[in-house]
Amino acid sequence: MSNATVPTFTITTSNATTTTSVVTSSSSLVQPNTSMAVGVSTQSTTVALSSSTSTCTAAAIADAFDIFDHSGNRTIDVRELGTVLRYLGYVPSQADLRELAVNVEDHEATGTVHLAAFLPYVENAISEYKYQPASASELLSAFRALDPERTGTISRECMESALRHDGEPFEDEELEEMMSAAAVETATGTTVIPYELYINKILFS
Repeated sequence: MSNATVPTFTITTSNATTTTSVVTSSSSLVQPNTSMAVGVSTQSTTVALSSSTSTCTAAAIADAFDIFDHSGNRTIDVRELGTVLRYLGYVPSQADLRELAVNVEDHEATGTVHLAAFLPYVENAISEYKYQPASASELLSAFRALDPERTGTISRECMESALRHDGEPFEDEELEEMMSAAAVETATGTTVIPYELYINKILFS
């Protein structure tokens, strides 16, 4: 399991026949065969997926929790719930995080989560395959929905619009984090996301 921090985002696209929602993660495995030149339209990328999922032991969950326990008293801020899960390689949605907070937040000390409440709930949720990432093929389909001409790239403007207005909107900080990892400048000075390369990058991180 990768512990790399990667941007998490949802892309929702619709046409006459399909609606696709995709969340990215670093916890799937991919074998890339990528040849990509920025600024030209000829690209050849093979994205192969291993469908195996990772599981966490109670010790691994507790260790991740402790990293964000800044006071050293076996508690974290409720706002850190998503950070802990993403550190473990999982991809909770905002709805997942709201449900988690309702179930584990200390109601006597508002805004605080104790390890004793967090550990059993999250261990059970993971055993039920919650918080799982999208597959490489799902990611590719979602990005291609924003690239109808199959150039292999998406303009920064188009990607920002999708991330701000579709699915669960990105915060400015999340958007900048994603763009710093995904966007490149072409020879003509425009900024694009070569998404096939980006998929391989985040899945191999």
